[in-house]
Amino acid sequence: MDTSYVQLSNYFFSTLLAVILAGIAINHRKLLKNVAEETQLRVQSKLTTPTKPLTRAEVTQMYPEGTWQRTAYDEYSSVLLDEELVFPCIYATKGYKSDDQVYVFIDTDDLSNPRHIRTLGAIMGPNTSLVLLAKQNENPSTVEEYNSAFWKLLDGLAKIDKKPWPANIPKVIDHEKWCFCFGGEPFFTVIQTPGHQQRRTRYAKGLTIVFQPKWIFDILFSTDAKRIAALSKVRALLAKYDPIPVSPDLKNYGDSDSREFEQYFLLDDNVSATTPYEELSPSEELTAQW
Repeated sequence: MDTSYVQLSNYFFSTLLAVILAGIAINHRKLLKNVAEETQLRVQSKLTTPTKPLTRAEVTQMYPEGTWQRTAYDEYSSVLLDEELVFPCIYATKGYKSDDQVYVFIDTDDLSNPRHIRTLGAIMGPNTSLVLLAKQNENPSTVEEYNSAFWKLLDGLAKIDKKPWPANIPKVIDHEKWCFCFGGEPFFTVIQTPGHQQRRTRYAKGLTIVFQPKWIFDILFSTDAKRIAALSKVRALLAKYDPIPVSPDLKNYGDSDSREFEQYFLLDDNVSATTPYEELSPSEELTAQW
């Protein structure tokens, strides 16, 4: 047999074999990827939306690593537990470590979504800090867009509130004594977004909101000395944490030049945030009862 023919045949068959093996490898990788994706979908399909806020233990038990909820939670906790770059809100860190926070998850960061508003309204309570964690968005909104949606969330909550607005809290937002209330309880609210870049304290990979019942501050700041010492420590940490100067909007509640709504959503520069509302909407739940 012609040697060149044998060599050509061997080359042909070895090339064919290589192509077949490559095809098998590609199909195998695709199969593994599909299996992984199907497994992830099955895990997610079994994760029901809780009807109550979750404790730390319940979050880690319900949401295994790899789920978007666990990713959001782990990102949040890693910031608070960072010992090299200390998060300035020391009370948030203390609340986390003492397991005094509870958690709720939403599957988009569109805060104006009525479904998210209903979810939050159904589980907000006066007894502990509630942390809302949103699924990370690959195409996040701007800071201004998040601010607008944040106020739609607060207004939406006001519409479904089943208890009257506290008589001692003004309804006019541009007032030194105004604060957000729900279920008859005053709250201090802080939001972090993936749109923030300069103000690192207000940045999060996934949108995060903390609803803090204000009675907690009454305990923490029971005297003027405690309040001054605490705020001084927070400001010192802010100066180290954020690349930009401390916001001039961070003032004492009730001071004549203080507006609490400006502190809820700090912009990415030292310009005061605005709200599209003079007052939040009246409760439709209470109106329907009359």
